[in-house]
Formats: sequence, structure tokens, C-alpha cells
Amino acid sequence: MSLKNMNIVAVGQSLIKRDLMNDPNIEFKKVLEKTRAADLSFTNYEGTILGDHGGWSMKDTFSHASAPSVLDTLKAMGFNALALSNNHAFDLGPSGILSTLEEVEKRGFLYAGIGTNKTRAAQPHYLETSKGRVALLAMDCGPQPDCFYARDADAFTTDRPGINRQRVIESLKLSLPDLETLRAISRQTGFDKRQAEYRRVGFRRESPAEEFYGIPVEAGEETIEQRQLDQDDLERNLSAIEEASSHADFVIVYVHHHYWSPVWEETPAWIQNFARQCIDCGGNIFVSHGVPLLQGIEIYKRRPIFYSLGNFIFHSFRKSTYSRDSLWESVIATCSFEDNGELNGMKLDPVVLGGSEALLNHALSRDTPQMAGPESGKKILDSLAQMSMCYNTQINIQEGKGYLIIE
Repeated sequence: MSLKNMNIVAVGQSLIKRDLMNDPNIEFKKVLEKTRAADLSFTNYEGTILGDHGGWSMKDTFSHASAPSVLDTLKAMGFNALALSNNHAFDLGPSGILSTLEEVEKRGFLYAGIGTNKTRAAQPHYLETSKGRVALLAMDCGPQPDCFYARDADAFTTDRPGINRQRVIESLKLSLPDLETLRAISRQTGFDKRQAEYRRVGFRRESPAEEFYGIPVEAGEETIEQRQLDQDDLERNLSAIEEASSHADFVIVYVHHHYWSPVWEETPAWIQNFARQCIDCGGNIFVSHGVPLLQGIEIYKRRPIFYSLGNFIFHSFRKSTYSRDSLWESVIATCSFEDNGELNGMKLDPVVLGGSEALLNHALSRDTPQMAGPESGKKILDSLAQMSMCYNTQINIQEGKGYLIIE
């Protein structure tokens, strides 16, 4: 196996509910030229398919189920690789997982991130291209209910279709006075005794950590919030990346999460560390979504890390709620790779959902991504360049496009 100068397009997440191909806008047509030109075009399909397996809504609000025809639209736009692990993948339960699998396979997409059980959901999938064999792995960090994630059968239960999980464990490190206050509340409410009884009869899993209403707590010099990756999930997912790198010329790793920083544009330290681990294990490109706007780009070992590419298609039920311009702005990242799988160039084309006019008039349709106008395009690229500086990533802006300086 050998890679042959592959070009890959990566874009923001695609929460798509409708066919877009009848939009005559010339700026949308220019977007299609970009997504159709690459050897491989990648997005996250943010939803689930209402197909032959039916299903029931697993949420009280904002269930994003779409007809199989939306996959035809993505195909017509030039996409041939889809991540499927996200917070809307289980919106119709196991039935939606089965329908989504069936419909993406029928259309020949490279996909990853869901499966009929835990083992299959975690597996890499492969696509033969004229430039080499590409592998894709995808996972979701949550937070979501346990039942949304795929499960393997054991002596007590059966297989469960669902999402490939990378669990994030939240905990609190507390100053001793704060910790003693929580311990007193736990005793007063009976929480500590109740949890001990639950664990004794198997209603709660045994945990070496002290807990307060489900949150692990420990003593420290100051009170801070902590997040770390579950080690069992981490070993499983990193092993899958290593496996993929031994069977493919190029490996794409995708992660979806909703553990955002208070300032959305800032990337949490735990996901930065995780992204680098994925590259260390054989990933050639790391892409993340979840927070619905752009975050910075890092080049690590000459391999790109996209901490968030924001939204590419965003058919939200709450369009009026998302009034910030940055939620409707993104980029098309066209990446060229050398034979050894290292990045040798990247071009960034700024896009606005609904076009630059929609930033001034929110009543306009925002269904399709369109090439940004000069003013809004410069603003998008300037912001992205600023957010990428902390990773020592330099973006040169020329004639409305961004070019990464690869050192």
C-alpha cells in the first residue's frame, strides 16, 4: 500500500433536513466545485435516518430525523465519507441506527461511528480510492445517556445498536473546607448510605472515587473542575486507530463532543491532548465538531488537527436562537498530503450559511452554505488565524482565501 498525493476536503457538521440541489445561487455552486474536486470529501452527518426500521423519538425536543434522500443530497454535493457519531445519531433509538447503517451502505459511503453493537461501532471502515486506501474512525464523547451508546452482549444482556463511545469523566477537585461541606450534606441527606446500598445490590457500579450526587470529588488545594477520558474506552479507540493505520494508507479520526469551554471559541485541554494521542497512534487528520462554531487549527507532527469546523449545513429548529454570526460562518479546508501522509498544503475558503446577506437579514434562508463575500470572508479568516496562533499555526490570507504556512 502507498499513498499518492491525496487531496481531502473537510467541512463543518451537516445537520441536513432537506434537498439542497435546486438552489440556483452561484455562491452555492462555487461551494459544490470545492467539495466535488477532492479525492475524498468528509463531513459529519448530524442526524439519523427515518427509514425501513422506523423508530421512536428518544428526546422530548429537537429530534433530528431525516428521510434517506438527504444522503443523496450529500452524495450529490461530492461527499463520500461521513462520520455518524454525534448527539443526534440515536434520536430514533436502535431503529434509527439500523436505518442509517442500511442507507449509508446502500450509497457506498465510507462511514464510521455507529454499529449494531459496541465492537462494530468502534471498528474502522475502509474505502479504496485511486490515491490509496483510506480508513475512518469516529466516536462521541457525550454527554449522553448510557443507553445511546452501543453495547456488546454479555451474560446479562443482549447486543445494543448505538454510537461508539469515548466516555469523559467529570470530577471536582475541592479545597478541604468545600469537600467537608459536601460530605456533611451527603450525610444529612442520606446520599452516602443510599449509594452504598445501591452498589451492594448492583444498581450502581463500584467506584473507587468518592462521589457527591454522581460527581466524583477529591481533595485539592483549590476548587476546580476536571475532565479526563475513560481509560477502557481510550484503549479501545486508540487500538482501533493503530489497527487502521496498519491496514490503510491514510487514517481520518473524528470526535464529537459537547463538553465545551465557557468561551466557546476556546478548546479544552483534554480534547487537545486526546487529538495528539490520536495522531500519535496513526491518525493522519483529526476532525472534531460539537461546539457550533470555528475553533483553531493545529499542525502536529505535520498532520492537521481541526478542533472545530463549526457548521456547514445547519437546519436547526432554533434558527432564531442562534443569532451570533459565528454560528453561521465556517471554512472549507482543502488539505493536500504527501506520499508519507504528512500535510504539504492547506487552503481555507470561508463560507457563510445562507450567504453574507443573511448575516444582515436573519429572515433570509440559511439552508445552503455559500462562499463568503470579501468583508465577511476576511472577518472569518482573521478570526480563525487569531484562534490558531496559540498552536503556532500561521495562516496567510490572500485574495479572500487562507493558506497555512507549513514548516
